[in-house]
Amino acid sequence: MEQKKTYSPGLTVSSVLACLFGMLLMTMLVQYADLTVAVSWASEHTLALPAVWILVALIAASGGLFALTRVRLLTRAELLCVMYAMLIAAPLTTQGFWHRMVSVTATNPRGNDFEKMDAMSDKLWPHGENLIQDAFRQDNPSITTTGACTWEEIEYEEGKKAVLPVLVNKDKDAVSAVRIKLPLEKDGKAFVVQGEQYLVSVLARATDLGPTANYSCRAYNDDTSTRAALFQSTSQKWVTFLHKKGFVRVGQYGIKFATEAKRHFILEIALEGNGRVELCDPKLFSVAALETLYTGKKVVTESTFSKLSPPERVSVIVKPDHLWSWAGVKYYLAGYIPIAAWVLPVSVWTIFILLILMATLAINIILRNQWLDNERYVMPIARIPASMMDNEGSEDQALPPIWKNRLMWAGFATCFVWMMLKVWHGYDPKVPDVSVKIMLGEYFTDPSWGNMWYSWRYEIEGIFLPLCIFMELNVLLSLVVGYILFRSQYWIGNVTGLTVNPNFPYWQEQTIGAYLGYAAIVLFFTRRYLWRVFKAAVVGDREASAGEALSYRSAFIVLLVTLIGSLLWARWMNIAPLSQLVFFIMLVSFGLVAAKVRAECGTPWGYFSPQYPVLFLGLLGGVWRFGPEAIMFCYVASFMLGPTVFFLIPGAQMELLGLGKRWNVTPRHLVIFTVLGILGGMIIGGWVFLSNAYALSGNACRFSWAFDTKWWYFFPYNQDLTAANNHFLGQMQGAAETGVNPAWWAFGFSAGVTMILAVLRQLFSGFWFHPVGFLLSSTNFMDYVWGSMLTAWVIRSVVLWLGGAATVRTKLQPFFVGVFLGAVTANLVVLILSAYCRSIGIEWSFGFFTP
Repeated sequence: MEQKKTYSPGLTVSSVLACLFGMLLMTMLVQYADLTVAVSWASEHTLALPAVWILVALIAASGGLFALTRVRLLTRAELLCVMYAMLIAAPLTTQGFWHRMVSVTATNPRGNDFEKMDAMSDKLWPHGENLIQDAFRQDNPSITTTGACTWEEIEYEEGKKAVLPVLVNKDKDAVSAVRIKLPLEKDGKAFVVQGEQYLVSVLARATDLGPTANYSCRAYNDDTSTRAALFQSTSQKWVTFLHKKGFVRVGQYGIKFATEAKRHFILEIALEGNGRVELCDPKLFSVAALETLYTGKKVVTESTFSKLSPPERVSVIVKPDHLWSWAGVKYYLAGYIPIAAWVLPVSVWTIFILLILMATLAINIILRNQWLDNERYVMPIARIPASMMDNEGSEDQALPPIWKNRLMWAGFATCFVWMMLKVWHGYDPKVPDVSVKIMLGEYFTDPSWGNMWYSWRYEIEGIFLPLCIFMELNVLLSLVVGYILFRSQYWIGNVTGLTVNPNFPYWQEQTIGAYLGYAAIVLFFTRRYLWRVFKAAVVGDREASAGEALSYRSAFIVLLVTLIGSLLWARWMNIAPLSQLVFFIMLVSFGLVAAKVRAECGTPWGYFSPQYPVLFLGLLGGVWRFGPEAIMFCYVASFMLGPTVFFLIPGAQMELLGLGKRWNVTPRHLVIFTVLGILGGMIIGGWVFLSNAYALSGNACRFSWAFDTKWWYFFPYNQDLTAANNHFLGQMQGAAETGVNPAWWAFGFSAGVTMILAVLRQLFSGFWFHPVGFLLSSTNFMDYVWGSMLTAWVIRSVVLWLGGAATVRTKLQPFFVGVFLGAVTANLVVLILSAYCRSIGIEWSFGFFTP
């Protein structure tokens, strides 16, 4: 009788506590290293350095406790789950979400770009409730009118009608207005906070305005004539694809209500001069939650707060007098964050990201057997952390064997000394520079090359090189050759005159096309396997999925639920379902490719995904086909998930599943820690990022990228919206508008080449060029990595030639595990040195990798 397989639990009280503590500590290190002192972007590497620092500490603590008591703090299975939960969380805590979320969503509100704000859902960014949401009701007791104000039924959007206020003046000196009473307190709570910053806006359709006429918004203190101008406009009816009935949103961000008022304010929207203005959709909400991210908040005690006047209470954090109380607990848990303003946007984004990553997890579960067992992908990136944790055969020893390997320590010492000499040179230029960095453009200055050599460098990095050593030779050479071929397009374009088009060679569209083409061909080549798996799922064959993290039936159900969930999410966000379906499937396809590439080939750097996925929706019709709201969301989401480290997560999921299966970890525990990693990255990452910003102010961060507005990012959206407006108004004309978009040629070319390379490699075993060489050739930061790849190829080739595969496995790879740990340790020392310098008033960065 067959014995039931025995699994090692990954989910225990110890592992959950270690996981939560690890993610919290990692996020704090990320925040301090990346933003406060701006050191080496430690969290943006494939193996996030703070996660490795914590893993080494946990291994040391566990080994030390075992040596003293023969009790192991964390088993191999538990360490695996904790480590990969941190690796899954790390991208979200940094450029994969939180270090971009504020800057991109704040750009339009803070820039008073109301046209874009009407397309961007208010649910995506933090603010207070709309205090005048239902103000334009004729039966509203808080509203009064003066002059020639009428109420008319108006179709303000296609198919949407309402009775709305209309200001009509026939005389150039006439004034008519609608006035809304805003109390300082309502139901015993503050309603309008004096001195706090607000956004006020309204949709207006003005017609027949006289030459001196305008409409404006003003705020009056109590019932006096003392007033403050909030905004003024002369914009008339403007028919656009977004507002087909001609309404225009006008307003002002960052207004403050005067501190002199005692009871209430009167918000007045008035028409001065002859004309007609129809009003709709008024908005007034606090933006203090956003603004105080930049300015920070001041902490005062509870007793001090009670003595402050209402205006003095703005941007203040109340610290309870008695911290050992429920109020004290809430004070610490809130972390200075205005929770009420952040609940909705964090929920919206967490659900969206959870849907994507649960879909990639389901796909990884379905394909794990094919990729790791049948095709035997080597998971090169996972081999370094695995060697650090793997104690198989030496369970009675305090530490895994790698920690006693002399070659590992030799590699550690070599790399650590080399990198610290680079640090010393950065501190004292008299010390020789031992870094390897050659700018090739300095040697190829002939203008006929075009931009071929721009930013092209030969550089060796201590983090990248050891990761490349674990990659296969043909993959390394394919990546190097592929990058050279990609760069040569600039030269070819210059010779042929194609560079007349400033977007040539459309490298972003090339990356998107290559990814989607590769996803399609991968699914085609695995169609028989997928069909068998699907049949097993339908009939409920649990034997077929024995040992997997979820049964195949459950995995397909998760995949279906995420797809339906994304459509329901789109409906909640008032986004066109078709656009969300296309965008969601595209992002999941990128995740599939990212997981395959990391499992089969390895990705030694984090920025390897398509730059701006939304460009593909632009090729399919953009704003005209999917609507401004949908495309605006896709632009915002693309900025956070596209050109970032977000797509490291699907590969980390596959590595967790693969190592978990190899080490007999309880399958469902792998799913639980995947979810813990996602939620930890979003919630713990957000808590640390936001609490630091509110406490210290985003403006004080040395690395301001996480807070700088990104107005330039929306240029393509502006062009897309203009094209949709022209199309809507019937103004499309000229040959350039009727021809094929050149970006389509770039997209089709890259997709076709990638698929052809995959077919050739499938048909001919001797075809050495891997499709990944073309797939990743145009991705971000290849400029910085290809030198390490070429060096790794040379080193591995020479060692293989001289000593054979056994030497590579038993000597070269342990040595470069040490090189990696030496680089990781050097980065930690750099962080400590930078922190010390900052503590004594010196802003100094010893970063090794500064894109």
